[in-house]
Amino acid sequence: MFPRRIVFTLTLSALALSAAPPDGAALWKARCAGCHESANSQLRMPKREEVAARTADNVFTAMASGAMTVQAAGLTEDEERAIATYVTGKNFGASAPAAMAGQCTTPPKKFAPNPKDDWNGWGDDPKNSRFQPNPGLKAADVPNLKLKWAFGFPGDNAADAQPTVVGGRVFVGSNKGIVYSLDQSTGCIVWSHETGAGVRTAMLVEPSKTPGKYIVFYGDLRSSAHALDAETGQELWKTKVEDHPSSRITGAPTFYNGTLYVPVSSIEEA
Repeated sequence: MFPRRIVFTLTLSALALSAAPPDGAALWKARCAGCHESANSQLRMPKREEVAARTADNVFTAMASGAMTVQAAGLTEDEERAIATYVTGKNFGASAPAAMAGQCTTPPKKFAPNPKDDWNGWGDDPKNSRFQPNPGLKAADVPNLKLKWAFGFPGDNAADAQPTVVGGRVFVGSNKGIVYSLDQSTGCIVWSHETGAGVRTAMLVEPSKTPGKYIVFYGDLRSSAHALDAETGQELWKTKVEDHPSSRITGAPTFYNGTLYVPVSSIEEA
């Protein structure tokens, strides 16, 4: 039997080894280099130098809740952070969303949906007609349009979700997993909600069973469907609709006769 002092020393050494930080270089080589450093990589796949030009936060988000969730399956958060720090050579920024800058400083106009003027969901109606009967402008007016306001998604380098315009609000999700309600007239933030996964779907706004209340429905890149209070952004429910690791929701949900229909897609071919 070993003397007690030697056993104690060995135990401390084992603990020290188990607590060693993840090796970002080794993890990158094992999990990422095969695609991002390959001469045969797909056209839309960024090269290593393109990934390195991003922030550590952005690369981490891609693995944690964005386009690389399938490829990052099985990695711990510390390992994902180690990869992001290694490949970018940058430290992580503040974790608090900068989305809070630009909030409305005065009360926005009353939320008042109008089916005749709103653009609700992806195709505007259950038939996906993509036709606006009351556009508010003519073809001849288009050359005279000017930018009224612009909104940047903090921490993102791309925007994929189509905005939904209902009741004087613009509802839109971000790749970083934040859903925004913006004032249609000024672009200021009425509210924002952290979903926990990237959002590419268009929002769908439907009346609640409570008179005068409305619900925002959408899906995320981790295959969960969500419902938020349209006026406050408070989460009403969240449901995981598919457990397959390659699944995601990119198509807008549709509400019909009391049932929410949620399409599920996949990046399994990658």
